[in-house]
Amino acid sequence: MIDFYGGPGTFASWPQRARAYALETTAINIRDWASAFGFGLSSAKVRSIDIPCLVAWGACSHPAARRANWMLGASLRASSSLEIAGAAHFMIATHAGEVARRIANHVLQVEGANGGSADVVKPVAASSDGEGVWQRQSCRAPTAGVGSAPAQCEAVMPSTEGARQPTVRP
Repeated sequence: MIDFYGGPGTFASWPQRARAYALETTAINIRDWASAFGFGLSSAKVRSIDIPCLVAWGACSHPAARRANWMLGASLRASSSLEIAGAAHFMIATHAGEVARRIANHVLQVEGANGGSADVVKPVAASSDGEGVWQRQSCRAPTAGVGSAPAQCEAVMPSTEGARQPTVRP
């Protein structure tokens, strides 16, 4: 299951302690998965959610997972969707700084649209592009079926004209 979501060789690449934890918690993970089968989630229920959501997936995720997340993002009325380059299912471990930055940007965007302000905590890991929490992404997800090309993204720098800048804590 880990290699399905993380890609071939993911489990073998983990440190012994992480592999041992995964093996130790397999029964709990199976119960978690089994509980999802009884959860009737219709597309109408998803479309009724109107709170701002951020749906992210990794460019290296399994095509079925990428498509499922794209469909979720496309169905939520108030969502932003994005693909994280080089990431797969375990992106919060492998791309923690990038994920944190994207979440912070989403909060800033939502708060700004609602006339609010937000405090942002700098990601622990620096992003490779050096833009920190200030770079936003505008992404268009693939519209074709499973296995379609990655999303097309362009960087969008937020305007500071007349805007209150967020507080960034060290």
